[in-house]
Amino acid sequence: MPSLFDPDLKRQWAKFRLDEFLKEVEAIQKTSKPKITTEEDVESNKFKVRIQEMYDERFLQTALRAGDFIANLRAVLDHIVWQLALLGGGLPNKNICFPICEEDNSKSQEYIKRSTTGVPDKAVEMIKYFQPYKAGNDFRSTRLWKLNKLWNIDKHRHLTPHRITSAEWQFKINGGTMVESRLLEDGVEYAIPLLDKEKIEFNSHNEIEFAVCDETEKIQLTVTNLVEMYEYVSDVVMPAFAEFFTGSDSVVG
Repeated sequence: MPSLFDPDLKRQWAKFRLDEFLKEVEAIQKTSKPKITTEEDVESNKFKVRIQEMYDERFLQTALRAGDFIANLRAVLDHIVWQLALLGGGLPNKNICFPICEEDNSKSQEYIKRSTTGVPDKAVEMIKYFQPYKAGNDFRSTRLWKLNKLWNIDKHRHLTPHRITSAEWQFKINGGTMVESRLLEDGVEYAIPLLDKEKIEFNSHNEIEFAVCDETEKIQLTVTNLVEMYEYVSDVVMPAFAEFFTGSDSVVG
């Protein structure tokens, strides 16, 4: 009997992958903050501040975990449409999927029609309701567009791990002074006159947030964005189709 049982299994697996990802991100964030050190160089009469980027070999692995989560979450949507197509009594064709379109035009409508063969008309209308094109020119801001885009990216190349510093500044100098800088292999060094060292103020709220991005598509999602994406599919999209499986063994939540 068609139901949301299979889509929900896929949702649970996506959640498992998300939890793995979040656990590893938490561990990385504790160890990958930029290292800030200072030195009083009496010989050159300079006070030096070094900011070193702390590379973690788990960065790439964590981005790959994000890709696993995204693939499974995107599959939830296709599982839903497969079950909806089964309601027609036949075997769904090879084109069955949850279409995601950024523009509302004849090409998109034909794609939606081809992707939902055998799906009840009311369910097709629900699928159209969730289309990114409903947001007009802001379609890139929708969670399903981002999910679909990341899914397509991850099928062809891995997502790029990226660290975001929550603070707008790591240290500042209160008052004018001469500042010299030079690049290091793993960061940058700043030098000011030793007498001006008391003018320096360090930011104690310099937290690091992990993100995955793709420079080609100019897209970047933080951990919070990924969690919100999961919650949207789990708590909004899936329940919207529950009415079509009344009386089945569907499980949502």
